[in-house]
Amino acid sequence: MPKTFTLINQAGPVVAPVAAKSVLINTSDSNLLVTNEEIDEAIKNLPFSAKNAVLNALYAVKPGSSLSLTAGTHTVAFVSSVGTAVLLVDKK
Repeated sequence: MPKTFTLINQAGPVVAPVAAKSVLINTSDSNLLVTNEEIDEAIKNLPFSAKNAVLNALYAVKPGSSLSLTAGTHTVAFVSSVGTAVLLVDKK
């Protein structure tokens, strides 16, 4: 099956399919934050600075790096106002 590359230039949900290998590649100049609903719920009551520290320490993808995604819905956010990423889906 083919590989597909999808440009992501807005924060929001990204769905990694069940029957495929999915990799998120940070193509921006700043960190890309990747969480899910469970993580977002767990940190929502933290003060702003503490939340940012947790996100950057545990859930950040550095510029030029990639992250293999488990199947399901992930939340993508860009640290800078202008950010991009590429989602590679390799359907087997």
